[in-house]
Amino acid sequence: MTAPATRRIRPVRAAASAAVLLLAGVVAGGVDAAERPTACEATRVVGHATVMREGTSLPLSPNVLLYERDQVVTGDAARVEIRCGDGSTIVVGDRSSVSLATLVTPPGQRGWVGVLSMIEGILRVTLPGTKRWNRLEIVTETAVASARSTAWIVDAKRDTTGVFVIEGGVGVAGRTAGGAVTLAQSQGTDVRRGATPTPPVTWGQPRVNAALARTALP
Repeated sequence: MTAPATRRIRPVRAAASAAVLLLAGVVAGGVDAAERPTACEATRVVGHATVMREGTSLPLSPNVLLYERDQVVTGDAARVEIRCGDGSTIVVGDRSSVSLATLVTPPGQRGWVGVLSMIEGILRVTLPGTKRWNRLEIVTETAVASARSTAWIVDAKRDTTGVFVIEGGVGVAGRTAGGAVTLAQSQGTDVRRGATPTPPVTWGQPRVNAALARTALP
C-alpha cells in the first residue's frame, strides 16, 4: 500500500505559540523540577501521523514522548491519542495539525497555564479534576478556548472555529473581533474570522455525533 503523501505544514503563528505550554516534559527554566508534570506520550496511533520536531518530520508511533514545540500532524482517517502524567488526555482527529508549546507558572499563582496551538483540524481534550492546571488554552486562527477541568472538542478551520462542551464549562473568546461567551455542558459556539463568538446553543445531535466520531478511537 502506498503511504499517504506528506502535506505541507505551515508554521504556527508566533502569536499563538510564543506564550506558554502544554502538557510537556521539557519545561523552560523557573519551574522546580519536582513540580514538573510527567512528559506526555502518544499512547495510540491509528493511520498515518507524524511529528514535526526541529524542522524534521518523523513517523509517529505509540510510546513516543512528545515535547514542547512538537507539532503533531494526522492524515485522512487518522487518530492520535496523547496521555500525560496528570491524567490529561488529548485525541487529535483526522487531517489535523496541532502544536505543543511550553509550560509556565504565572507569578503569584500555583499550578500551570497551558497553551495548545491548532492550525487546523479537530481534537478532543479531557482534563482531570485536579489543581495541577490553572487553565488550558486552545488557540486557533479565530478563537481562544480555555478551561480548567472539563472535556471539550475544538474543530478549527482557517476562517472559523467550532467549540463544543462534552462535560463541564469552557470560556471562548474571539481573536479578531473580541467578545467572549461561556459554554455549559452540551453547548457550542462558532467563531468566524472578524466576528464575535455566537451565543451558546445546544448543538444538534447530527453535528455532535460527527464531532465525536472524528475524535473517537476504533
